[in-house]
Amino acid sequence: MKIIFNQVFASVSFSHFIVDAMNGQRTIFLTYMVVLFGMNNSALALYTTIAIVSAAMAQPIFGYVADRLGPRWVVAGGVIWMSIFFTAAMLIPGKLSLLFFILAHLGSGAFHSAGSMSATLVGRSLLAGREATAASLFFLFGQLGYFLGPVAGGRIIDGAGPSGLLVISIPALIIGIFAAVNLGKKDVLNLDLLRSVAVPPNKKVRLIPILGLVIVAACQAWSQQNIIVFLPKYLSDQGFTAGVYGIMAALFSAGSAIGGVIGAGLADRFGRRLMIFLSMLLAAFPLFFISTTSYSIWLYGLVILGGLLTGGAFSIIVVIAQRLVPVGMGLASGLVLGFIFSSGALGTMLTGMIADRSGIPLVFVVNAAIAAVGGIAALLIQE
Repeated sequence: MKIIFNQVFASVSFSHFIVDAMNGQRTIFLTYMVVLFGMNNSALALYTTIAIVSAAMAQPIFGYVADRLGPRWVVAGGVIWMSIFFTAAMLIPGKLSLLFFILAHLGSGAFHSAGSMSATLVGRSLLAGREATAASLFFLFGQLGYFLGPVAGGRIIDGAGPSGLLVISIPALIIGIFAAVNLGKKDVLNLDLLRSVAVPPNKKVRLIPILGLVIVAACQAWSQQNIIVFLPKYLSDQGFTAGVYGIMAALFSAGSAIGGVIGAGLADRFGRRLMIFLSMLLAAFPLFFISTTSYSIWLYGLVILGGLLTGGAFSIIVVIAQRLVPVGMGLASGLVLGFIFSSGALGTMLTGMIADRSGIPLVFVVNAAIAAVGGIAALLIQE
């Protein structure tokens, strides 16, 4: 597919891979630190929320900057920033490392808004308007980072401790520099062209579709974060090592990545609202049965299927927001991604309290209901 070889798409996609490979360490690293310092589930949820909300709050700001100045330094600067502070977090001992780990997420927030805008616009021009497919391929690279990151990260932490994760953050610096050079080529990125297609004329606010999109985005993010955060802790409480729950987290991300590509392709063909409705509603079933299944081959299957179905809605949500929200595409991308990440994180704080009070299995039951609500809310969306 020619889009893979486009210089803008390649730069932002490989950057997405390494950024989310670092983001993929969040649950592994924070679970490790929470256990090390004797903290509870609420503390795990709190640190997770702070990290994600920090990135989320940065996204609209940097999306606006990308609309005005172009995505080059927003993309590259985000990767470089994250590499530097992630490296510091792995090297500094004690609880101070948590501060640097949170600061690293500001770079992730900067990258995602400009990166998703760039990928969608390239798809709009090279794939005859099939921007959901282009966005899903961009997010696939990120999900691959989320998949491989925990697989490697769990084993690295088991063997070498957090400092071993420098094998991820150091290459990120090189990739960030590569993106800065590649996106700076005049024949690659025409800012005036990007602006002309990024802000459609006479874009109006449509409250009911936006309300539906808000509910869907919140439920999709919350249901995914509940699995990402609490499934590793659930397995850790049963005595499993970081290597085991790292693989489980990775499989959920892998399912989400595959689901994103399949869902976007079907959405471009059969309709975006229909695909969100089906994927979120069907996701309720595997998410519910996770609560009743002990560690076994069946749990692996349910986790993959849950990721596949919840992930099927993600890139579609972003593309719909880029069309519905009456601002520039970079800012729209930043707003929806920021909302997705922050709502998932804030929801996780609530489920952290549920986990401490009633146990993690109840969290998985509640999670199924959240996904079902998101599917029903999709019926309100009209592009």
